[in-house]
Amino acid sequence: MRRIIGRLKGRQVANARPDNGRRSSALCDGGGLYLELSAAPEGHVRRSWTFRYEIAGHRHELGLGSTNAIGLAKARQKARALREQLADGLDPLTEKRRARQQLLADKAKTITFEEVTMMYYRLHADGWGTVHRDQWLSSMKRYAFPALGKLAPTAIDSAAVLKVIEPLWQTKTVTASRVLNRIEAIFEYCKTSGLRAGDNPAGGIRTALPKQSRIATVEPRCWRTDGGADQEHCLGGNRPAVFDSDGRQNRRSAPRSVARARSGSTSVGNSGRADEGSAGAPRPAVRRRHGHPSRAAALRD
Repeated sequence: MRRIIGRLKGRQVANARPDNGRRSSALCDGGGLYLELSAAPEGHVRRSWTFRYEIAGHRHELGLGSTNAIGLAKARQKARALREQLADGLDPLTEKRRARQQLLADKAKTITFEEVTMMYYRLHADGWGTVHRDQWLSSMKRYAFPALGKLAPTAIDSAAVLKVIEPLWQTKTVTASRVLNRIEAIFEYCKTSGLRAGDNPAGGIRTALPKQSRIATVEPRCWRTDGGADQEHCLGGNRPAVFDSDGRQNRRSAPRSVARARSGSTSVGNSGRADEGSAGAPRPAVRRRHGHPSRAAALRD
């Protein structure tokens, strides 16, 4: 009489190959335990254990590992434990996922935000330039690690992130935006790695803060136009700098008085002559782009 459980032998497991003309096949050991065989392009055979079962009318297959790591006796022990779970009304696949989630949750309690940041950094640093790598890491060490570095990712909420970003939001707009983007990316990495569940605590920070407006870095004395020493100091190189929210300098926003003084031009009225008391020859009248003067006169007539 053929055995129902324990059909395979140790030598058979070590030498088994797929059937002729097939790239993969399976040998049943009984009780839901199968030896999966697949031919590799290099000519050798991959052998692994699987456990097949059916619950609520649905068939499932659970991997148990390769034969290189798990022998025949160990595979039978695992299959027996899974059959016991089925007898207790439990789904082995669901229990395996639950155990993995619990393991990740326990790990998330011990790992810190600084450690996760370094994991993310090592994962992406090879694709970044040298300058970007240095700036990325230095900004996190300077602004994020003092407040968040020793905390677990699961212990950080939006209020903690806000305390890091809010002091920089109106004074260092570009730095604040970059640090916020990097913190948000790290928490997305935590979610995909199973180290954190739920919403990203850095996701709604921008809506909680005021809109970043243009911030002008100008010395007050540079705004004088009376031709004194301060005006000479301003024209000597301390030109008012206006920056957009993305960090780029907006050169069109400089005061007109400063721009004219730097170029040496004078104010000209509608008649094309220089104002009274100003030096220099009058500017020639500039013809408009609306068309030829003779054509415009013909239309008026």
